[in-house]
Amino acid sequence: MYQFLLYLAIFVLLFCTSICYALALQSRWARVWLEEKAWISVVIGVGYTIAFLLPLIGGWATLMVLAAFVVSGLPIVVRSLINEMKRYRQMVERENGRGSA
Repeated sequence: MYQFLLYLAIFVLLFCTSICYALALQSRWARVWLEEKAWISVVIGVGYTIAFLLPLIGGWATLMVLAAFVVSGLPIVVRSLINEMKRYRQMVERENGRGSA
């Protein structure tokens, strides 16, 4: 019974944390800042979800889950950063082209 209550409590806390996080993501600042950086909000959400697993599955299993998400998510984050750098470079080139004409 204790283990069931522990799981229930952690999942309720995780749910409440996600509600608060979703509300925070709706703020004007977050919408503007994360518009082109959705991967950051995903990393944060996955991060706190994994942290909530620690008391349920233990340190080693939590570390393995974290490692799996890092390995699978890193290419997506790198791709997003490369695309962001390309957009920034194009914006700078457009601005430089206007200034010299």
